[in-house]
Amino acid sequence: MQTQTNTVRVFIAEQHPLMLGAYERCAQDLKDIAISGTHLLTPDSDLASELAATSTRVLVAATP
Repeated sequence: MQTQTNTVRVFIAEQHPLMLGAYERCAQDLKDIAISGTHLLTPDSDLASELAATSTRVLVAATP
């Protein structure tokens, strides 16, 4: 019997570039998770429009 695996699409938002890269590298080894996009949070950034342009259902937003 074969089991079906669903891939979870994740969008990552982070305000520190090093942490954003770390999240991406960690997810590379997880076969059930696909990074659909990343966003560097700044006071001028428009996270909502970037997220809306993807088919992502999960948002990982890092907070200080």
